[in-house]
Amino acid sequence: RFTQADGNLYATLLGAPDTTHFELAGLKLGKHASVELLGHPGKFNCRQTDDGIAISTSGQWADAPAHVLKITPMPDWVG
Repeated sequence: RFTQADGNLYATLLGAPDTTHFELAGLKLGKHASVELLGHPGKFNCRQTDDGIAISTSGQWADAPAHVLKITPMPDWVG
């Protein structure tokens, strides 16, 4: 699920990823893009793939029903 505000894209993940690497399909990163998990310090490593944005995290996610990623600046939609 996505929403946008103030030139950023917010991706709501329902539950936590099972791995430290996952992909948000259909998105194309802008220059100097960053991905951060709201409520937690630091940014995640991200890179563009043919299918979307590959994101690498540093470890375990908190047990919560949802997590929100902030992607800055707003990526373009692919396809």
